[in-house]
Amino acid sequence: MNRVATIVSVLLIVSAVSVSCGTSDEPAPPPTTPTGPFVYDLLLSYLNRVTLEEARSIVPFEVTLPSFLPEGVSDAPVIEVSRDSRDGSADDFTAMYWEDKSAPLGVPRLRIRIDEDNSHMSLSNVPPNKLMSVAGEQVSFEASPEGPHSNVWAAWNHEGVAFQVIFAWLSADGKDLGYVSEEMRADALKVIESMIQ
Repeated sequence: MNRVATIVSVLLIVSAVSVSCGTSDEPAPPPTTPTGPFVYDLLLSYLNRVTLEEARSIVPFEVTLPSFLPEGVSDAPVIEVSRDSRDGSADDFTAMYWEDKSAPLGVPRLRIRIDEDNSHMSLSNVPPNKLMSVAGEQVSFEASPEGPHSNVWAAWNHEGVAFQVIFAWLSADGKDLGYVSEEMRADALKVIESMIQ
């Protein structure tokens, strides 16, 4: 009797799903897939996603997030901790800030990816024109309007932690802006300074 009841229940569920899905010959709309910088990274990081509190309890160094965020970026980052494949220990912290889609029109949307680990990054091969002092630290800083996205890349060491940060600006419709303005460069430097101080 239980087996019959189970079969009837399954048939009812299948029928309900068929009715709700419909049998229209019209093609289904294409799925909305996020595009732009860091999306591939975000998909890869799904299994490593944690809360900020969890990340701070896992990684063997002090996690630093910016206290300043420019207009056009959301203040709720996606947090990821990746582990060393050899011994399972946590060895890398990543925070991805996505664009604020509610920002006023005309404000460039900004995505920021921050990577931190307890290594030391050598800046000895960085050309002098791409090095600057920010809040007392030597920072490799490069603005690149060329390529697939308008971005700024920065790297530095601070109190035993190596930092790499990518800033990527998009238009309101998610397309590359094609330039990095002085104001955008200044905002990137303010973010970096807020992480070092």
